[in-house]
Amino acid sequence: MNNPNLVTYLKNNDINELIVTGAFIEGCVTATVKGALARSFAVTVVRDAVAGATDQSKETALTKLATQDLSILISQQVFKSDNDKGEF
Repeated sequence: MNNPNLVTYLKNNDINELIVTGAFIEGCVTATVKGALARSFAVTVVRDAVAGATDQSKETALTKLATQDLSILISQQVFKSDNDKGEF
């Protein structure tokens, strides 16, 4: 989360929870998560919607992220959570 305009937009629109997916968990995804946490966003990483250079490096990155104050869910859990709120 290096874009100050995005952070301002999210804060101004009372968006305080981010659901993160991405193609390179060892780099971009982890940097986004750390930036979001540093700015006090609640973060959920979608385990089956992130990729790594290898399956092992993906799991290692997820294990490291799991030590942070965030949620790691599979997509089915994310959609179920939204549906429980009456949203789609």
